[in-house]
Amino acid sequence: MHRPPNVPFSKLKDQESYTWHYLMQQVYKDPEHASNHLAYLLSTKAFVPYLLQRTCVDYLLKKLLSPQVFLGFSEQMDGHLKALQDQLANIADTQNRPAHNRNRQRVIEDHAKLIKAIASSREVAEFRRRTVERHANIMGVLLEPCRAQGAAPEAAHKSLRIMVAACWDISIKVWSSGKTLHYVFPECANKYAAGTMEALNGHHMASSPEDLVHAQCRVSLVVTPTMTLRDDRDVARMQCYAIHKAQVLVMK
Repeated sequence: MHRPPNVPFSKLKDQESYTWHYLMQQVYKDPEHASNHLAYLLSTKAFVPYLLQRTCVDYLLKKLLSPQVFLGFSEQMDGHLKALQDQLANIADTQNRPAHNRNRQRVIEDHAKLIKAIASSREVAEFRRRTVERHANIMGVLLEPCRAQGAAPEAAHKSLRIMVAACWDISIKVWSSGKTLHYVFPECANKYAAGTMEALNGHHMASSPEDLVHAQCRVSLVVTPTMTLRDDRDVARMQCYAIHKAQVLVMK
């Protein structure tokens, strides 16, 4: 960010509505609050890289770390995947909690078998290449207005491909594991919580996470989400692991 962006941030709303509205979704649900806070974040040079990181993470989680990313491999696999997704949706409406957990885990394990079959097939390399290229292109269009002037498009696109490919490989591992990865982006303006958050700019405002809590600091931007891994494969010993704290920027 040593050079100005391709489109001045002050003109992003009028000239690049697709990018502007996607960025707004990263801060507040309410459009008016989102627009005002986004303008503030973009006007503070030190915050811009974190906002772009959040945008990349949000896209990768929603589009790549999702079972939908495997649709299009083959008509037969698509039919199985959609059927399993329908089963999960129906199970979510079940009121009987033990039955809910058993049925849900059965579907998760059937889903894992399908993903393992895709991962071991001869056609997976070409499917992976097409998927990575498609999502890297979409991210390129989304982020191009924010890219620094003079930055080589080829280098930027290569970086996006590397990120997307890495997320694809993680998605294969997650969805073939029989476990479930949950992620949550805390809301902006929520109080900072030391137990579930890491304040990236906290050292500028307090000497410890506890002091940030006592100062009643609030979240200005969530860069990465909280992540937990749920393992229900052993009904007698269900486990849930906290594997990542939300990385946030805080404000007073």
